[in-house]
Amino acid sequence: MRYIVDKKYKLTGIIMMLVYLLLSAVCEAGLIKDSRFMLILWLPGIFAYIRLAPKINSKGRIGYLDKINFEVLIMTIAYYALRYLIGILIFNLGRSPYAFTPTGILYNIADVVPQLVAGQLVRYHLINTYCSRRNNEPVFYSLSFILAACEFNWNLIKTSMDLIDLTQLFAREVLPNLCESIHLSFLALYGSVSTPVIYIMTTFAFEWLIPILPDLNWFCEGILGTIAPVIMISYITTRYNRKRHREKVKSIKEQIETTFVLTFSVLLIWFVVGVFPIYPSVVATGSMEPLIYPGDIILIRQIRDPDEINKLEVGDVIQFAQDNILITHRIIGIEQDDDGRMAFRTKGDNNSTHDLRLVYPEDIKGSLVRVIPKLGYPTLLIKERKNISYDDIEF
Repeated sequence: MRYIVDKKYKLTGIIMMLVYLLLSAVCEAGLIKDSRFMLILWLPGIFAYIRLAPKINSKGRIGYLDKINFEVLIMTIAYYALRYLIGILIFNLGRSPYAFTPTGILYNIADVVPQLVAGQLVRYHLINTYCSRRNNEPVFYSLSFILAACEFNWNLIKTSMDLIDLTQLFAREVLPNLCESIHLSFLALYGSVSTPVIYIMTTFAFEWLIPILPDLNWFCEGILGTIAPVIMISYITTRYNRKRHREKVKSIKEQIETTFVLTFSVLLIWFVVGVFPIYPSVVATGSMEPLIYPGDIILIRQIRDPDEINKLEVGDVIQFAQDNILITHRIIGIEQDDDGRMAFRTKGDNNSTHDLRLVYPEDIKGSLVRVIPKLGYPTLLIKERKNISYDDIEF
């Protein structure tokens, strides 16, 4: 009887894998472009699995499943909070390439979410069919590799790429994708069917539903994308092994600590992306000495409407954008250009002359609130040098 049950599970898993590979190939080839057809393609299979497939249990204990789901959510949010923090302090934040109209968001969800969920259902069934009751590491990692290949965007590989391009692609995309797939397999093994889905949907929310994303270089993307899954795997397996040997009710102190980490991570992301009226920025030059030195972090109050622009006065320190860089200088004059538009004349306190170019209201990001000395200095040591022309800006 046990042999028949195992055979039924394995047969279901093989069919699921073949169907998933076929549908993923169809999507990757771009044969279906309409979001409505994407829903028709994936949703029947998802519902069929939920309703008809034989139920299978994971390696995780029942009492641990709700807890691991919450911990996975916290760790994923904390990971993206770290990405945003590195983006604001070391690199940059950039606009998301995805549409954010209501229709655009719905189309993105229809295009991406069903395939993501289907992939995790396939993963959960296969991992727990072949690896739950026995230590079958070759099968475990082989399945993780196959699923990583299904989820990889093969359009990134181009025939014109040289060795350097391939190296960067491997570090930025291939290796993090493989590590994430192994991480998801561990979540499927130790959690419930919803555990990898919670992780993948949280990732989708950050990468597809937030209009501002951290603009990291390929090296940083590779390091974060590789190390973070390894740390999460280590944490989950350690927690599970402790749970096996010693059942312990979660204390009030642990609940408070967990809630604090989650709340802090969310608030940190909101702070970095500019949800709050004040945001941080690291100063790289000495043009505003002795008020601001290189490596200082400045807090900038956002200016979002014309009334706030009209309240600016000579002597105020403002942050503005020119040629894709942020400059923090003092207003030394309010003028009108040849077309009669209001403009601001600015100058760095430590500069011998004023800035050559006028600053217009649409260029202004905010005004200086506070200087935090030297806290951002370590970021200057590792910040990537960029080829930006400063011919028109006096530092």
